[in-house]
Amino acid sequence: MLKQGRKSKQKTPRSKSMLVKQCPLCWALFSTKSKHRRFCCVEHTKLWHQYHYLLKKKKEGRLQDWEVGLLERLHHYIEKERAVNLATIQTLQGYSDAQKERR
Repeated sequence: MLKQGRKSKQKTPRSKSMLVKQCPLCWALFSTKSKHRRFCCVEHTKLWHQYHYLLKKKKEGRLQDWEVGLLERLHHYIEKERAVNLATIQTLQGYSDAQKERR
């Protein structure tokens, strides 16, 4: 006799806990169930890798003139994104410090 399997597929547990992570580009906090995800959105992933590729080329001295402007614009964009989320992070940090003082 053949051994019979399950009639229905086994469901994955939905109770997997959410992780709170911080995007390295904009420092925004986001929640995810994935343990490999690093960035809050796809655009930030692409921009981060492009930025570091250009930094590597600059270090090696192979940066072309139009790439210098692109690197400056990417750097300015990253600073602007971080400034937007910095206030939120400081507020949360102040809140957590206040919680520690109460204990």
